Amino acid sequence: RRSTQLKPENAASWHAWGRMEAACGQTSVAEKLYARAVREHPGSVRTLSSWAQLSVRKGNIVRAKQLYEAAIELDSNDVQLHQALAVLYVRLEEFDLARAAFKEGIRVDRTHSPVWHAWAQMEAAEGQVEVARKLFQEGVWAAPR
Repeated sequence: RRSTQLKPENAASWHAWGRMEAACGQTSVAEKLYARAVREHPGSVRTLSSWAQLSVRKGNIVRAKQLYEAAIELDSNDVQLHQALAVLYVRLEEFDLARAAFKEGIRVDRTHSPVWHAWAQMEAAEGQVEVARKLFQEGVWAAPR
């Protein structure tokens, strides 16, 4: 809090305070702090991502989707953002959009095994066992360690 008083334009301080409040269960306070951080630095991908994660926790899936999409617009080469959006699409049962997001994550980083794993889990849950098996195997080949 003190750093936001000394330098209120420092988005990182607002973000850090927001994360602390979120960790303490003060989700409404955290949202306000994330909003302030984004107001100070609209290009803060990390803040948008943290806010999206908080929105998922609160059950505000539509808001989380908007925040992840905004973050990806700023940094389309962040594999974790694509994976998070894909998993969100799975929760929304928008499987074609989830597949597209998983594919984009793999385009960004073929060696990020959690993307392969999450995609395979979705396909297995949808009864696409052979597709899931292939994705699991591709993930092992892409990231054998």
